[in-house]
Amino acid sequence: MPFEIAVFSPEKDYPNELELVLDLFTAGLERFHVRKPHSSVESIRTYLSSIPAEFRDKVYVHYNRKLAQEFGCKLHLQFQFAVIQGKVQSCDSVSVHSLEELKQIDGRIKSCTLSPVFESISKENYAANPDLDRIPPDRETKIIALGGVDASTIAKAREFGFDGAACLGGIWHSTGEPLQNFKRIQSATQLTAAL
Repeated sequence: MPFEIAVFSPEKDYPNELELVLDLFTAGLERFHVRKPHSSVESIRTYLSSIPAEFRDKVYVHYNRKLAQEFGCKLHLQFQFAVIQGKVQSCDSVSVHSLEELKQIDGRIKSCTLSPVFESISKENYAANPDLDRIPPDRETKIIALGGVDASTIAKAREFGFDGAACLGGIWHSTGEPLQNFKRIQSATQLTAAL
């Protein structure tokens, strides 16, 4: 299974954001998370309608099942909304923050993000969880590293046993343009795959 690079949208609007997102897809982005916790449903609807239909199967909408269905996207839920009284809700991906939460969804959901793997780039005082430096090899759910992922840390995520890594600060809050940052991360991933 190839190591997957995912990108999270910035929480707040970024100049020329939708144009940059299309550039990321054109450059090979396979997984894009639309997480806009401060935006209205209508503004997220407008955002999603601006993404061409050919890319929407690569888009994970956070929190809103109706919008995910309306636009043919995947649904990503927080753990507390994905597992209710021990029952796993229907969704494509879940946010988990511990190996214990991972055990509860393993084999019951296709993929998850697990964080924080490294010290956050986009959130102040959000330190890495030291328990996430070795991922259990025997599992069914695809695990995507989240938190502090950029070109300098992505090789470590692979080394830790993750199936991919998601970038937010490494794309939108790092030195350089988002597309350049994505290409640096792609290059670092290809270099580690060759080793």
